[in-house]
Amino acid sequence: MEPILITFIFTVIPAIIIRPLLTTLHELGHAIPAIYFTRQKVSMYIGSYGDPTNSFHFTIGKLEVWFRYNPFLKIGGLCVYRNNNISINKQIFITLAGPFISFVIATVGCFITFYFDLHGSIKLIILIFTFLSVFDLYANIYPSAKPINL
Repeated sequence: MEPILITFIFTVIPAIIIRPLLTTLHELGHAIPAIYFTRQKVSMYIGSYGDPTNSFHFTIGKLEVWFRYNPFLKIGGLCVYRNNNISINKQIFITLAGPFISFVIATVGCFITFYFDLHGSIKLIILIFTFLSVFDLYANIYPSAKPINL
């Protein structure tokens, strides 16, 4: 097999699959504290920024999840909670919980990659997972001049 094809199979394809998974984990980082603090229904959108069209929907308790049929077209997510009567400290906690999950994933990924003697392809996939987690952490923490419409 050609080296370029092997590189593509072991780097690009896992990255395409990992992105929606990381977005889901990130949004769960927002959703779980939001449910805990508000005691109300929380909506989580994967593959869109709050647009339920072209999405399938399911509910688990107070968590309402909308997955875009093709989350690879627009990678991103949004977590919406409906209670505005919570303190600013709780709102800050909910906001920081998503990037914190990215940080934890990156840390655990680095630990697994360098501590255990795993097969090379597994290490590569975990390193891609770790790299994308660090990228997500940076992209969510670093202030942007472009506003996000919620």
